[in-house]
Order: sequence, then C-alpha cells, then structure tokens
Amino acid sequence: MSDTAPAENNPSSKEAPKYRHEWYQTASDVCVNVMTKGLKKEQVQVEFTERTLRVAIELVRESPYALDLHLAHSIDCGKCSFKVLSTKVEIKLRKVKFQQWCSLEETDATTKTKMIPSMPSKYPTSSHHSRDWGKLVAEVEKEEKEDEIKKAEMAESTTPNTASSPQVMEEDGLTDTERV
Repeated sequence: MSDTAPAENNPSSKEAPKYRHEWYQTASDVCVNVMTKGLKKEQVQVEFTERTLRVAIELVRESPYALDLHLAHSIDCGKCSFKVLSTKVEIKLRKVKFQQWCSLEETDATTKTKMIPSMPSKYPTSSHHSRDWGKLVAEVEKEEKEDEIKKAEMAESTTPNTASSPQVMEEDGLTDTERV
C-alpha cells in the first residue's frame, strides 16, 4: 500500500478549486456567472479590459482561483459591473456593438456574428406561437366595418319602398288604393 494519499483526499495539497462558470447574453450585455458559495466582496477581484475578463478569488484554506478569458468581442469597460451574491459572482459586460455573440471566448467562429435587429421586446410566454396583435386589431376593425355595412343593407331592405307600396294617409288611415 502507498503512503501517499490521492490529492483529492489530502487536505494539505493546495490545488486550485475549479468553479463552474456560465454565460448568457441580452441585446446589450453579456452576463458571466461564476458559481461559488459564501464569498465576501473583499475576496473577489474582477478586471475588465476591452477584450479580456479576469476574475481572481482569494480563498483562506485553498489556492486562489483565477478565471482569465480572452473575449470574442469588445466590451465597454466603463459600463461593466459585478456583484458578489450568496451563490455566485455575477459579472455584466456591456457590449460595444449590439450583436449576437456566438461564443464567449475568441475562437475561429467569432467572425460569424449576427446583428440583433432593433425590434420591440417580446414578453416571455409559455405559448409556442406568437401573435401579431396589430394584424389581429386590423382584422377585428375590418369585421366591425363589414357588420356595419350588413346592418345598413338590412335596414334599407326592411324599409318600405315608396314607389311600390301603398302610402297611408295620416288623416283617415286609408291607403291610396283604398281611396279610389
């Protein structure tokens, strides 16, 4: 049997912890979350440059953690921020160009970007299809106009035609044909 225990069971070995990080994006920001627990703001340092992100976490009983990313696109360092929360470090990176990033880090695919069209925001929904409310309003207005036209036509057809129907005189209640 060996006298040396594996590094994962040996508390004296100072191996850098491996924290998971994930990212998502909006039209104007890229958000990077480093999943940690119980850190204080004093333990976390975040540095931004135009194309890099560096996160350093000082730990008491472990080696420091560092995340160094060479970003796929440029960011506006003056509008970037971070928060240390109970379960993660949340980092917001403001995009210089409001375009869809295909990846967080620079790769060969970073030249393939998609421009985000300037369209009104859609609210989240559980529906699998979307509705064009402007089109729906136009259809309702069209139906209302058609109903008004039908009602007007119905009203015209129920009013007596003066040329073909006998007229009643108000004085004696007799029609023209009865007078003769």
